[in-house]
Amino acid sequence: MRRTLDKMGIQVDFDNKTVTSYGNFQFLEQFKTIIGLQEILAVYISLTKGQNSIFPVQQLLDLQLDALIFGLSRFTHLNALKSDPGYLMQKVSR
Repeated sequence: MRRTLDKMGIQVDFDNKTVTSYGNFQFLEQFKTIIGLQEILAVYISLTKGQNSIFPVQQLLDLQLDALIFGLSRFTHLNALKSDPGYLMQKVSR
């Protein structure tokens, strides 16, 4: 499996820093990077935000997509993502 992923240019590590509570998140994150999800969202979605808003719309939508894929359908459950070290590591390493 490792050789196949390497041939595709997908870097996946299985260690205590990158494994999340949400299974194969690394593959999802790599897929989103390969298709350029952030760029797609930036091109096709434009929202005016308030001055006190510090996160770009693309980043918020990416978080919401992750949450929905993981089965976290309520806003209060998003805190689970903010406290998952593997999830945060994947987001920082992009």
